Amino acid sequence: MLNTYLLKIISQPIVGMALLTAFSIACPSNSFAQQAQPILAPSTQVDKNYILGEGDRIRVNIFEVPKNTSEYIIPSSGAINLPLIGNVLVQGLTPKQAADKISQKYSRFLKRPMISVNLLAPPINITVAGEVTSPGVYTLNSLTDAGNHRELTLSKVIQLAGGIKPEANIRNIVVRRPTRSGTEQTINIDLWKLLWNLLRNGDTNQEIIVEDGDRIVIPTATAQNSAEVTQLATTLSPPRVSVGVIGEVKKPGQVELLHNSSLNQAILAAGGFNDVRASSSTVDLIRLNSNSSVTKHTIKIDFAAGINDQTNPILRNNDVVVVYRRPTRTPDSIGALCNSICKVLGMLRSVFTRF
Repeated sequence: MLNTYLLKIISQPIVGMALLTAFSIACPSNSFAQQAQPILAPSTQVDKNYILGEGDRIRVNIFEVPKNTSEYIIPSSGAINLPLIGNVLVQGLTPKQAADKISQKYSRFLKRPMISVNLLAPPINITVAGEVTSPGVYTLNSLTDAGNHRELTLSKVIQLAGGIKPEANIRNIVVRRPTRSGTEQTINIDLWKLLWNLLRNGDTNQEIIVEDGDRIVIPTATAQNSAEVTQLATTLSPPRVSVGVIGEVKKPGQVELLHNSSLNQAILAAGGFNDVRASSSTVDLIRLNSNSSVTKHTIKIDFAAGINDQTNPILRNNDVVVVYRRPTRTPDSIGALCNSICKVLGMLRSVFTRF
């Protein structure tokens, strides 16, 4: 009689929820105690017929109350440990079937249990080889800490690998992608052209998205004859050159200059430094060489100097001048942080960080 009376009490929604909350605080299960990651939102691209298995990360939402919602990684046993009901075997079930099974077990304690099980996007493995600072295999999470989808881009992966080396041929990067048929798809990427398109159009959607199993190969640039390079640059130079000036200038973007124009002229053509935020003592000059390698030079700014290689070099077609931000405690507006030019600047810094 007493057991029946207790069952009726805890079958009331409010009492059952309170009991569940108290149980999870007083007697946390191993699965709860091991939570090191924030709760993530489910992937909207996961197939509803997906069969859960070992290593899958799932979110179990009980009553849609955040403190009763937690994230689990399915162990080799296939069972997760939940408050009050203990181990529940979810391996071999779809997320909906797992939710139904958990709801059935909670129905002993809760009158109308509301349970959902969501599969979180699994981590992806990317291999980076060739002329990067830290080649190797990288296991990456395709979700942000806030739970939103984050499509991993080529520049982001290169950044994680420490950035490219000066010997890298960035116009001939190869992505080898396995297909479902067992064959391999080869994707050739001209990273410099991609950067210039981003700078010209401001469309960050042109970034290359990497996928699970991709192998990114960054080859070594071939040797070049410096005398021949200088002669070709002088003989074949167009009457006007296109230069990118990005970062903390008044009119960031692409500027057209006469042949043999200098770095100082490019900065002035972009409106000059942003007086509030610009670090005006030095800038970076990024140049694509004839062998498709890239060099980065830090130039000390002196507007009073004439043309010289140290402080006011002659610019070539497709050079990029990067003006960085002065350290400041004053917060910038969200718009200033999120515009397309700043995104391109961030991409350049991430790719060429190790020069």
